[in-house]
Amino acid sequence: MTPKAFRRTLTATALCGLSIVFAGRASAEPFYSPLHPAVPTVQPEATFPYSNPYLHGPTDVYPPGPNPGPPANMQPSRRKRLFNWFGPALFNAQGYKFAKIPGTTVRVDYLLWSGTDPGDQLVGSPLRADGQDPSEIFALASTLTTDDGRFIDAAFGPTLGPVNLNDNNGFRLTASVPTRRHGDFEWSGFILGETTEGFTDLPTEFFPSSVGVFQAAPVLNTTINGVETDAAILFSSNSQVQYEFDVWGTDVTWLLPSQAPRGPGFHLRPTSGFVYRRLQEDMRLRGTASPTTGGLFSTTTLSTAAVDSFTINHIFGPTFGVRAELVHPRFALGVEPAVLLGVNSAKAAVTVENVDGTDRREEVERYFRFSPALELNTYARILLTDKLSLHVGYDLMRFARIFRPANTIRYNVTTAGGGQVFQSGLAADPITGTDFRPVEDADQFTLDGLSVGLEFKPW
Repeated sequence: MTPKAFRRTLTATALCGLSIVFAGRASAEPFYSPLHPAVPTVQPEATFPYSNPYLHGPTDVYPPGPNPGPPANMQPSRRKRLFNWFGPALFNAQGYKFAKIPGTTVRVDYLLWSGTDPGDQLVGSPLRADGQDPSEIFALASTLTTDDGRFIDAAFGPTLGPVNLNDNNGFRLTASVPTRRHGDFEWSGFILGETTEGFTDLPTEFFPSSVGVFQAAPVLNTTINGVETDAAILFSSNSQVQYEFDVWGTDVTWLLPSQAPRGPGFHLRPTSGFVYRRLQEDMRLRGTASPTTGGLFSTTTLSTAAVDSFTINHIFGPTFGVRAELVHPRFALGVEPAVLLGVNSAKAAVTVENVDGTDRREEVERYFRFSPALELNTYARILLTDKLSLHVGYDLMRFARIFRPANTIRYNVTTAGGGQVFQSGLAADPITGTDFRPVEDADQFTLDGLSVGLEFKPW
């Protein structure tokens, strides 16, 4: 080896040893990076797509570890949504957000409906032993003289002919909520204002003569001990009848989707739901008798008798029908018949007080009977704006079995000896009590009329 080559080898060996020494010292000292250190900071969970620390480690420290995502068996579930109830918030109030439901419609209707009048129903028993009609003027067996000089030799029973249940005002609220694939759910509720009708019957001139004025006075015809007689409770001064009528109802309906595509055309939609109707009526009779002398109906004091017959009907059950609608871009015509397979949970109460001096007595009966009904709704809907429509319709409800106060009452009095003829206050067999009680007598009832309203469409 030449001296020059030896010097090169010695220099390379020395440098290699020095590098090993420095490397050993450097491995024992901390390593300082020329870059700034990453300081852990708290980050919001929304920074990362998944915030479950059990899936990929904590996410509130930056920088995070590897983020492989959730396992396949823990992917976010896709639930079926029945209602499209996820629209933006409508408004905020006191820190709460109130959301609107897309597709919802609301309609407010004014109602002008009529009920079936009680007609010429007699207030009192329709039975008399002499065969006369108590609702017509009939002759008494003897003449009575009032303390003011009037002669009463005829009588008549008051009837409910003047009672008129037509043109009752009310309103109805209807809301419809669509579903994604299963049609619409619709709720509706209506109420009519309470109707009160009344009239007064006074003694009327029947046969004037030179002797005096003969009059026909109102009476309450009754049976005595359950038997037809010629006697009655005479109101020589006057009789007053007051009749009250009140009805409201609500229903929930499910409308299946039409097979035809949405938009103009003919749509046929089956319907089903649940209906509740409440019908209440009250008939009150007040009769006043002034002192009279002579005859079968004599009284010695001024007295007022009170008879009250009250019924309330709760009709409820499932309903099934169909809605047929012809839709045009500017209007729609529709008809919706439905059958109610309902029951009637009814209550009838009769209260009697001071009938010829008897004490107050109340009798109550309850009934639970099958009461189907037919309901029909026809309408026209006219588009006024994109958000507002005019709704005009006719509604009909026909109930098969309704308990009414004029029908569900038995007029009967009892006497001390159980006889069939009595003379009030003077006879040997005077009235000792009343047997006015409810009887089961249901009748058909119709509620129908017009409706006019505005329908507010989805916003």
